[in-house]
Amino acid sequence: MIGAWSATPTDYNNFTHGDCLCPSNSTGGMCQPGYYCPQGSHEPTLCEEGSFCAAPGLGAVTGSCKAGYYCARGSDREDPTDSVTGDICPAGRYCGVGTTSNQAKCPIGKYSNKTGNTLVTDCTDCTQGYYCETEGLTEPTGPCAEGYYCPTGQSIQNPPAYICPTGHYCPQGSHAEIDCPSGTYQDQTGQGSCKECVAGFYCDIVNTPVTTYTTYPCPKGHFCPNGTQT
Repeated sequence: MIGAWSATPTDYNNFTHGDCLCPSNSTGGMCQPGYYCPQGSHEPTLCEEGSFCAAPGLGAVTGSCKAGYYCARGSDREDPTDSVTGDICPAGRYCGVGTTSNQAKCPIGKYSNKTGNTLVTDCTDCTQGYYCETEGLTEPTGPCAEGYYCPTGQSIQNPPAYICPTGHYCPQGSHAEIDCPSGTYQDQTGQGSCKECVAGFYCDIVNTPVTTYTTYPCPKGHFCPNGTQT
């Protein structure tokens, strides 16, 4: 580029994204949207990530990317949607003001299947009966393991704090422990089913879940086959 004879040259105004080769007889030009030109610039500067440059002739970026969106380099608007210079915040992530193409991910134990999130609180606690093992999930990782139960917000399939207690059973995908029904019992923790009451005894949950059949021998004058309830 030859020396300019004006502080605001305008003879080269066809600058395009990705093209910094100016004609040999050009003395410069006005910065285009998506770029800015600080004082003393010899060529346009691509708008930085997390920012946008909305108008021609800028000496600095216009401002920060809008919450709910992210701005890659060269954005000329606060809410880009072309997926090149930026886009709406993708599912599994959240984008505050000034977010770059490296968006924050929903944390472990949460997920989001919505786009345009602005805060971490927009991410949803993992669904009850399921777990969310990694960051940035758009849906739960999978169901809670058999022998365990998962309230909302779990990050592993077998949370130690929620092992199925005695007198209960927890099939895969349980969100709470389930009482063993009458005629069955469970004397172990971490089980996905209950055991049939042993012959000569009865198992009745009227008062409490049955953790052992030996407490309830068949009364005199009666007989109790396997699975007797009362």
